[in-house]
Amino acid sequence: MQQLLNCIKKYKKVRKLLTYKYGSYKYIREEKDPVAEDLITASACYPIALGIRKITTYWAHGRYLISSKLIGDREGYYIEIAYTDNNGIKKYNKSQKAKIIKKL
Repeated sequence: MQQLLNCIKKYKKVRKLLTYKYGSYKYIREEKDPVAEDLITASACYPIALGIRKITTYWAHGRYLISSKLIGDREGYYIEIAYTDNNGIKKYNKSQKAKIIKKL
């Protein structure tokens, strides 16, 4: 349970290191389940460990989109860092999108 006390601090430390490496982040997205509003806890990390709150930070660096997530489950919390190559993402024009949607 000790690990739950410092999850926000650890996430901010990772975010600070990534900001140092890749420059300022584009935005931060925080997702909360409505149940989190009714939950009374002593720790801000407990809703994260339950999986009802997530924090994600995004950076754009060259051809990569970098995301850092603070997520959790019953076992505890995790910091996930993902690198997505923007060149690998297929872009479609309007006619291609229309064909795809029609097939669905």
